[in-house]
Amino acid sequence: MTQAPIPSERPGDAPLQVSRGLLWLTGTWTAAGTMLFLLWPALAPALLPLCLVLLVLANRRPNGVVWPHRRQHGFAELSRLRRHHASWSMARDEALSYAAMLFAVVLCLHIGLGALTRIAYRPAIEAMATGFYIGFALAGSFLCFEILSGHPTFFRLVTVFPHMWPQAPTYLSEGALPPHFLNHRKAALAILLWPAALTAVRLGGSSWCRSMLLVGVGPSVVAVAASEHATSLVAMATGACVVAASCW
Repeated sequence: MTQAPIPSERPGDAPLQVSRGLLWLTGTWTAAGTMLFLLWPALAPALLPLCLVLLVLANRRPNGVVWPHRRQHGFAELSRLRRHHASWSMARDEALSYAAMLFAVVLCLHIGLGALTRIAYRPAIEAMATGFYIGFALAGSFLCFEILSGHPTFFRLVTVFPHMWPQAPTYLSEGALPPHFLNHRKAALAILLWPAALTAVRLGGSSWCRSMLLVGVGPSVVAVAASEHATSLVAMATGACVVAASCW
């Protein structure tokens, strides 16, 4: 597999020099965000803007923050189109809220991807990648355990905090959680599975190291394969085909 080198400092840029402690904080922040998303995907609207904090700070220069190129006209047009389409809905308030969420997601992705391509300090990128991999591996291993053992931890959470699940009385009366209970978590695992695998390949400095890092992705594969969420299984298989085709 051919790997394109990660660019280091660009000519004319003063690289951001940070302490080892700040790099550890960067990795921890990224790992925590990854784990929270995988264990509770409903937090995604709040977690996505928080992902921008490190990316924007990593673009600091002596004369301030370098923001990625912004296309205000494009975002204004997108917002107008979404409001126009939402006005056709019978549930207009709900449609407008989804339109606003979509706009926020696109805006965050635009700023995040733009900032990521401008980071000149390679250790910051490596800290983010390492944190993402660790968070994915830990959350994937936990979810694999939960799926294979019948959701004991989540059943305990339902027992202690029943108000967080509308169908908690049904779950408690049946004494177990249904197989589809973790479907959102399985979908989140499937979404991040191949990015995590590719991150493991990039982080590994040797064939042995890459193999060991890929082992950490294994529990997530088992979790998705052992689930009854057919969409996640299709996504995982399709992702494998895409990765294989890109490496051909």
